[in-house]
Amino acid sequence: MNRSKAPVVALVSFVIGCMAAPLAVQRSTAQSTNTWQVHCEPVSSAADMNEFGNTMGAAGWELTTQSEGVMCFKRRM
Repeated sequence: MNRSKAPVVALVSFVIGCMAAPLAVQRSTAQSTNTWQVHCEPVSSAADMNEFGNTMGAAGWELTTQSEGVMCFKRRM
């Protein structure tokens, strides 16, 4: 290839690549925002934690936090 034509070929290749990129790459779409219900409950013993956790889990709640006698759960609305 002639040295004087190399920059022109590079520029044309770049322009063609930029024009073709939207055809090759899928456009991303925004996810819908999730709305969550949150429920926190004080618990005083390990037995209470176990019982409350099983009850909430069976109802579709997900444990998010367990700290200092409080258990918090969330579930999608």
